[in-house]
Amino acid sequence: MTKIFILLLFFVGVLTQNVTIYKRLCFFNKSETNCMCRFKTKPGFNIPVLSADCTSLNFKEFPRDVQIPSVEDLDLSKNEITQLDSFTNNFQSFKLLSVKLSFNKLTSISQDFFKNTPNLKQLDLSHNNIAKFENSNIFRGLTNLTVLNLSFNSLSTVPEDIFKPLFKLKELDLSYNYLGATLMNSEDFFKSTLGVSPSLEILKIDGIGITQLNYNYFETASNLKYLSISDNFLQVIPKLPYTIGYLDLSGTHIRTISANHLDYHSLKVLKLNRLKKLEKIEHYAFYNLIALEELHLSESKSLNELSDLVFGVMTDEINWSLKKLYLSRTGIQKLNSTFLNLFKNLQHLDLQSNPWTCTCDILWLQKLNGSLYRDDNIRCLSPFNLRTTSIMKLTSNNLPDCFENANSYQRIMISIMGILIGILIILILYLIYLGPFYQTNKEIGPESPYRGNTVGIDPNKAEHLNI
Repeated sequence: MTKIFILLLFFVGVLTQNVTIYKRLCFFNKSETNCMCRFKTKPGFNIPVLSADCTSLNFKEFPRDVQIPSVEDLDLSKNEITQLDSFTNNFQSFKLLSVKLSFNKLTSISQDFFKNTPNLKQLDLSHNNIAKFENSNIFRGLTNLTVLNLSFNSLSTVPEDIFKPLFKLKELDLSYNYLGATLMNSEDFFKSTLGVSPSLEILKIDGIGITQLNYNYFETASNLKYLSISDNFLQVIPKLPYTIGYLDLSGTHIRTISANHLDYHSLKVLKLNRLKKLEKIEHYAFYNLIALEELHLSESKSLNELSDLVFGVMTDEINWSLKKLYLSRTGIQKLNSTFLNLFKNLQHLDLQSNPWTCTCDILWLQKLNGSLYRDDNIRCLSPFNLRTTSIMKLTSNNLPDCFENANSYQRIMISIMGILIGILIILILYLIYLGPFYQTNKEIGPESPYRGNTVGIDPNKAEHLNI
């Protein structure tokens, strides 16, 4: 009996000690073993929240719920947590709004671990080693979750309808997983639709091995505004919701860009960087993008020309919405001067590090001097004698034929103006001395027979004269 009593006291002491340890999660100052808690404002929250900074403390497991009764924002990134097990930690917290578990060593999350955190809005599980989810109930109960980050894990597939319980999800990041690594997994994940709530507005699926997408893949994401799908094997721009406002297709295998795949009137930012296989942008390719404000076309070495009709007929009367154009480090050697109507109205224009051919046709770029980004890096590649010469500094010494033609034209115009001025002077003199303004003042000369006769003679009465 005494032994039992001693054992009971021991377990009570252990539990009491654990509770004491659990409750000591928040401290005013952060140390090697203690989190620092303070009120601060976080994006997505209207009022300051109690935030616990528990980063880089070598935590091996997720804190118990008794440790965080009032914490609303919990940052556990850069620790040593390997799993989230609801059997050993029946975690629950109704005040918790945000949990960050990035840069841990997570390999698994058991079913319903977050079931008792119904007010959780943001969950970051990025940069871990999660290879799979047990079933589609992992996120069950997170009906208020708006942001979910699963990027940089080892996911090769996800259960069907896993995102279906997330009714209010607005942002989902699945980037840089292995979801398209094999044909089987690719078919599983991309065979029908994404399976998300219509509330989704931001989707990031960069670098997950996509080769193609079902025509109706984004059908359920009817309010999608932001899509980043870069660093995939796509060869064709997929069908997207017409609500799309931001689209990043950088690093894909697209060879041709045409208006057939770009008819989104709400699109404001289009990124087409690092398209190593891009060879052609067809006429009127960007004509339908009436709201486009920012266009990125950099680092596409196979793109050797840009038609002066990619935006349609560029006249001075058009009120362009485009504000920023990035066209650097491509294979483009020259641009038609009709681009001047567009370029002169841009807030940011990057044309640096292209292999420009410097002839008379390139000199129109000098009219943009002062509005170009790093204009000193806009240099000639050919001809050889002008290599590395800044286009903005080309003069008659570099291209004498271009400037001689200009001087000849000026001389001709000056000669014509001189002739016209001479003709005008002669015309004025004529009008003054010989024209309708001229008046004669005839007097009787010394040899006149009428000299001294003050009486006028009427020719009709000549017979009355005395002879």
